[in-house]
Amino acid sequence: MALSRLLRTLLPGDEVLIAGFGLGAAAVVVAASGTLWWLTSMTERRTLEESREKMVAALGDSMAQSVETMLGNSEVSAVRRLVADAARDAGLSVCRVTLGDGKILADADPSRITAQTLPDQWPPLIDQPPATDGRTLELNISGKGKARLELVAQNASTSLANSRNTAVVGMVAACSLVGLGVVYRLSRRRTRGLGAIDDALSHLSAGEKELAALEVSPTLGEQASAWNSLLRELVSLRNRELLASDPGRAAGGENRDGYFAAACNALWHGLVVADDSLNITYANGAAAVFLGARRETLIGRPLIDVLGDSPNVAPLRSLADGTNRGRIVVESPLAASGQDAVFRISARRLRAGEGSGTVLLIEDVTQQRVADKARNAFVAQATHELRAPLTNIRLYVEALLDKPDSDVPTRSKHLNVVNQEARRLERIVGDMLSVSEIEAGTMKLANDDVRLVTLFEEIENDFRISAQAKGITLKFTVPPKLPVIVGDRDKIVLALSNLVGNAIKYTPAGGLVSVVVRAENDSLRIDVTDTGIGIAENEAELVFERFYRSKDRRIEGITGSGLGLALARQVVRLHGGDITLASELNKGSTFTLTLPARANISLAA
Repeated sequence: MALSRLLRTLLPGDEVLIAGFGLGAAAVVVAASGTLWWLTSMTERRTLEESREKMVAALGDSMAQSVETMLGNSEVSAVRRLVADAARDAGLSVCRVTLGDGKILADADPSRITAQTLPDQWPPLIDQPPATDGRTLELNISGKGKARLELVAQNASTSLANSRNTAVVGMVAACSLVGLGVVYRLSRRRTRGLGAIDDALSHLSAGEKELAALEVSPTLGEQASAWNSLLRELVSLRNRELLASDPGRAAGGENRDGYFAAACNALWHGLVVADDSLNITYANGAAAVFLGARRETLIGRPLIDVLGDSPNVAPLRSLADGTNRGRIVVESPLAASGQDAVFRISARRLRAGEGSGTVLLIEDVTQQRVADKARNAFVAQATHELRAPLTNIRLYVEALLDKPDSDVPTRSKHLNVVNQEARRLERIVGDMLSVSEIEAGTMKLANDDVRLVTLFEEIENDFRISAQAKGITLKFTVPPKLPVIVGDRDKIVLALSNLVGNAIKYTPAGGLVSVVVRAENDSLRIDVTDTGIGIAENEAELVFERFYRSKDRRIEGITGSGLGLALARQVVRLHGGDITLASELNKGSTFTLTLPARANISLAA
């Protein structure tokens, strides 16, 4: 009130309205700018801290393996060089390796080293409190004893980010205030009439009934002329009060009610209205389906009984008795629906002008939650799948760099592992790209002649090392002469690699994986058989779905993205063929890949 009187004193009556709006908008801009600055500063600081913690954790895991290997080989100088490089490259304030008695064997600052050589008798590892702003890892040195790796990152300075945020927020606030000033200047011409009408309304509320006293000058614009027209028609419009007191008698009122009822019933979301006692007064068709009852039987029933024993009850009671005046949103299954689904229930209390009671909107969000869960599982599995080959490549490359003069067999072994892991990375990335193409519906075949003999030789060479590492016999039975088929060679290799890779992955040590190729009159048939754990009958088709992984507890420790079989079947079906499965638990599985003659198979040698 004080602000209103001050504005009326300082400004003409026709500018009070827009001036009050401008001051309010300016206050909102200033408050929003301050809040934005605070939020961005806090977010920047929190982001830097989280990034620093993740970096230290990842670096610690990586360095621990390398330091254990180097100390096991008594390579003290290599450890010190690794510590110094890591501290410099990662910006660590502390990076050291200490023995059990606290003596420093390696440190980013060489002057702090107190143990020049490895001890003959390794002291036991004494307990010490973990670093609050870094990471401490316990190292197990094969054949020697234990040591400790300590990493602490430098404190990230956010002064630059804060100054940048302050400048950006200041510019936004300044631009907003300038914009408000420009809008105010442009609006003054159009608001003079509104100010005069506001004065007339004040006189009308004070009891003035004379139309001549309530009219405003027509020179103030279109609003003034419209206001004067409304005043002159006031007498002829008095019957609106009667219609407003009984809207049901208005022409077409019943038809409108029926129209709105039909519109509510056509909604794909459930709509329920309950009174103050939480008894249902209205439910549309979708709500009846979700609640597992007929609409006629829902009317008059207590809403709590219909929803059943669920976490929805307590919030709804608080909404009905007035203790909660806001909007509530809960997600849970509905026992009454008899469906294995997740529903989102949004509810709020009806305002006084709308009547008394509670309105609920019920949405089926099952597919959204399934998609979220599948996406999260895929990201976690894909991250793990990518990290393993990258770690192996890095370790073997570091071993080659540390021992550049190693013998030829050792170098060949290391390079073979690097090559194998690089191919593994290529397959994983190819699977991910293929999933994107499938979801976008853009996967196409680059058809060309495919020579099968060389194709199977490449696949056998790719998996021979991994099979030998697990102690598995990998056997390929390929006829001496195979047809040249027309297809996408890379896609066919992707499908076969997934089948052979899965067979090796899920076969225990000492098992057998065999690939048998047969060229029949009307098809090319490839059987990939293993002596692994097998697949349950009820999962025989589920394993071909994207992101699905078997519920067998024996595979919990085996990494996988759940994409291989889905991609393999999709690729083969694009070629006009199919993949089938025959399996028995604890005995093994056989995946059969077929390409029919109608898939452009050429019998030319």
